[in-house]
Amino acid sequence: MIGPVVVAAHGFREAGPATPTHVTIDAFRRWSEACRQHVGGFGDPADLPHQRAQAAAAGCEHQAPVARPILTFDDALASVGLVAESLAAPAILFVVAAHAGKRNDWPGQPAWVPREPCLSWAAIRDLAELGWTIGAHTMTHPRLSALPADRQRHEIEASSKSIEDRIGRPCRYFAYPYGDAPRTARLVVAESGMTGFGTLPGRVRPESDPACLPRVDLYDLVRPGVASQWAWSGPTRSAVMKLRCRRSIARFVPRRSVAHATGS
Repeated sequence: MIGPVVVAAHGFREAGPATPTHVTIDAFRRWSEACRQHVGGFGDPADLPHQRAQAAAAGCEHQAPVARPILTFDDALASVGLVAESLAAPAILFVVAAHAGKRNDWPGQPAWVPREPCLSWAAIRDLAELGWTIGAHTMTHPRLSALPADRQRHEIEASSKSIEDRIGRPCRYFAYPYGDAPRTARLVVAESGMTGFGTLPGRVRPESDPACLPRVDLYDLVRPGVASQWAWSGPTRSAVMKLRCRRSIARFVPRRSVAHATGS
């Protein structure tokens, strides 16, 4: 079975246009219902190809009959709580450890990103009890490529240890802030035995690098058109190239131009 699409989301809002970091609750629920109708809902991290291979080697293989999309939420924003209880899915929540219970106002946060509270450790533990997987998203959300090797290692290892200490469970997943995954950081993630996630779009395949798996942004999926079907059919090669080009453009143009460049 071809691997699933991993979906990258951040926060939610009651109303307003979708942005790269926030979509409306109604748009998310409509898209979630479409996923349930087409493939029966959402997948488990155990459905990832390399996870299945490890499970098979251990004699306890788990495999879903179809490649259901896997949900991930970066930054552990408090607005995730608006959909958490109704979601009923084994999502991965990526926590910026030093900002749990604080705000998403870390250094380098773009001015256009709405500031909001981050989930407290108590709320994060509640989600873990609901079946969510808690992953690491560094301590302070830096661009890892801007840091020396020892700082990169600290951001990754300290955040995973903080989560294990607070949640009482192994931290097996890591998401790179801004999708910035330099070679040094990928090596640290691999050495730690964690599965890493970037932001380059695409479907997870058996040959994908477990230290930096692709993800498709929820922002692209909830908008009308063929993109909404990628969660179960996977984006085409040409669509992936267009998305990557659009992401590259968005990094270098002013915010007002980003909306035009991304078709939002």
